[in-house]
Amino acid sequence: MDKYAEMERLAAWFCGSLVEAERPDGTTYYTLLDGAPEWMRDLCREAHGDMMPDDTRYRMIREAAQILTEHDACHWDDSIGEMADSIVDIYTSSLARWMASHLLFAIERGLDD
Repeated sequence: MDKYAEMERLAAWFCGSLVEAERPDGTTYYTLLDGAPEWMRDLCREAHGDMMPDDTRYRMIREAAQILTEHDACHWDDSIGEMADSIVDIYTSSLARWMASHLLFAIERGLDD
């Protein structure tokens, strides 16, 4: 299997392992399937940086993985900016949710210092 085929296979596996679940209150979120390999958990942790798990970040991780599956791996480097732009939310309510999650993180971090 060539390098690009392997990259596409891993992207599809990762994307398929991030599934939508529902909370008792009806809100939905993305989570990794039970039994997902440790490298997938590591990737999600790395994408969160110093933040606690966050629904918005998981949604963006899932969307990024989905976009990768829709493009040939040999073109990922050339299309990365376009792919990133396509997952950036421009709606005020979504941006406010994202900002709120980051503000809570900043406050918590400030309290720890």
